[in-house]
Amino acid sequence: MINSYRVNVEVVRPGLFGDAPSGRDGSPTPRISGLQPDLSNLTVAFVKVGDKVVAKVPFADVEKLGLRVGASWTSRLAQTCEQAFNIFSAKETGKKILAVKGRTAQQLEVKLTEKGVTSAVAKQVVEELRRDGLMSDEIVAEQMAEAEVSKGAGAERVKRKLRDAGVSEETATATLKRVTKGKSEAARAKDAAEEIIKKLPAKLAKATKWRRVAAGLERRGFDEDVARAATRKVLGPEPE
Repeated sequence: MINSYRVNVEVVRPGLFGDAPSGRDGSPTPRISGLQPDLSNLTVAFVKVGDKVVAKVPFADVEKLGLRVGASWTSRLAQTCEQAFNIFSAKETGKKILAVKGRTAQQLEVKLTEKGVTSAVAKQVVEELRRDGLMSDEIVAEQMAEAEVSKGAGAERVKRKLRDAGVSEETATATLKRVTKGKSEAARAKDAAEEIIKKLPAKLAKATKWRRVAAGLERRGFDEDVARAATRKVLGPEPE
């Protein structure tokens, strides 16, 4: 089928499309002589003028771009094809990134720009991938929150991680509530305090142990008051 397609699109019979229009300098405007699939990647097509490949385009966009054998090859069409291929390439890169690890829209935009994609193209690609159902801030937010909560992180740390990834405050709050299954921050802090105590040397003085547990809870993202209250629950009042 591929060979048949190549014959059909590449062979142009003399006079089939009439006389070639002239450019501003009187020279004939170049015409597309062939549309040839890239045999190493059948989602891409080569655009040929004469014997020269002048552009690569997404195969699925050939008709939408108005590409056909005999059509005039203008600088404007060349720019349009280049833009279409840049978006296509960036989208393929985005898919590969997402296949390795889920990303929020903000995270994916950053990764794409790091790979040389312009900001405008990165934003367009992210919107297309989101529209195609290939990415979701909500799903990634839940995965991130679950990972942090499983490590005993407090609410502030979890929400800060989500905000840094570009998740809205509203989504971050709703996600945390869903992931913790409604368990109170105080109860989670108490659980985390007990985990910290297990890792401390048994011979530590109570005052030292108390300070380390409280400080450890704050480092995990628990509010200072919540951290101190949880420490009192598992170790009693703070030593003088």
